[in-house]
Amino acid sequence: MHDGDPEGGARSDGSEGAPAGAASRRRLLPDLLDWLRRRRRMLIAILCLVAFFYLLGRFSSPVTASGMCLVYG
Repeated sequence: MHDGDPEGGARSDGSEGAPAGAASRRRLLPDLLDWLRRRRRMLIAILCLVAFFYLLGRFSSPVTASGMCLVYG
């Protein structure tokens, strides 16, 4: 069989008869985890901001000063 035969057999990427996109899908999870590790501090900061504004809206009155709308209620 030739390299990359859709019917099965050994392929150059080491997958035995796997569909063409399977190798890229297997690589997707490690790439995603690597992306999350590299941006961990930024994601933590965003989550803290979200939690802060959630709690601010949860425990404050809907209108606290003139000019403010009902954003947090």
